[in-house]
Amino acid sequence: MPRRTLKHLLVSMLIAGGLLALSPARAETVYQCPDMTKAVQAGACQTEAELKLIFRSTCGGEQAPNAKNPGLCDTFKEFARWKNTSIWESPDGEFMGYVACALPPERIKAAKATDIVVAKRRSLTLVICNYTDDVSLTLRTKGKCSLAGTGKARRAKCGPDPASCKAVCE
Repeated sequence: MPRRTLKHLLVSMLIAGGLLALSPARAETVYQCPDMTKAVQAGACQTEAELKLIFRSTCGGEQAPNAKNPGLCDTFKEFARWKNTSIWESPDGEFMGYVACALPPERIKAAKATDIVVAKRRSLTLVICNYTDDVSLTLRTKGKCSLAGTGKARRAKCGPDPASCKAVCE
């Protein structure tokens, strides 16, 4: 390679390296488990007639009405327990989850954060905030996430201060 071309290549590499060093680091976003008092119901609960229609179209009818540990289609009662849900979300819309319609809205809004989990599902990272009364809201992102202040832990208890339930995502 001629000297002049080599010199230009070297200068170009130095400039590119300098620009990379000056470029800002990847932005990280800190997500805190939402305060359920501010959560909003984004979808309506089905009526019993709607649930029965869905049950018949999905299951055809009760498969094993006397089962000791009924599956989804064994009884209408079990089907309704699993499928009678509505979508709730954080005020900013970042976190969302299906919550049982059997729980009154005031109990849902009174739910307290118990723990936070970071999980991977295919190309998505899930930040799952679990609350009392089996309520959970989930953030879905393509970025990498970790629990704030815990290193490589995948689950952390929230403790008395709900502000301690945080995840950091790229």
